[in-house]
Amino acid sequence: MHPLGRSYTPRHARGAEECAHDRGSTTVEVIVLFPLMLTLIFGIVQGAMWFHARDAARSAASQAVEVARLEGGTDAAAHQSAGQLLGQVDALSNYQVDVTRTAQTVSVTITGSSHMIIDFPGWDLTVEQTATSALEEWAP
Repeated sequence: MHPLGRSYTPRHARGAEECAHDRGSTTVEVIVLFPLMLTLIFGIVQGAMWFHARDAARSAASQAVEVARLEGGTDAAAHQSAGQLLGQVDALSNYQVDVTRTAQTVSVTITGSSHMIIDFPGWDLTVEQTATSALEEWAP
């Protein structure tokens, strides 16, 4: 017996005319929720790809600055080191490696774009990471 004194009949046992107001409600729910869920999933994956690209740029900049800071280290060696790592990881497209030297320090900046799942016009997920270190010198 139902708490309000009425007898309860499960949905599947009711007649078709009693359930007519529920017809199509599942379809409408799916039509509304599916695009939202898809957007959420793609957003999470795109965010993960951007973080991966940022981490790859940071690792390449650190590795390149370690090569460039050594005594006898060159800008070309730093470019090659960064390019080799970024080529293996393949997380950035259109990347650029900039090496800047002063009398006592060397800096390597990696700039590039994260890969995108869906290429929206006007969206640019640029990544820029810089690593700086003191130059290594031999002192007697």
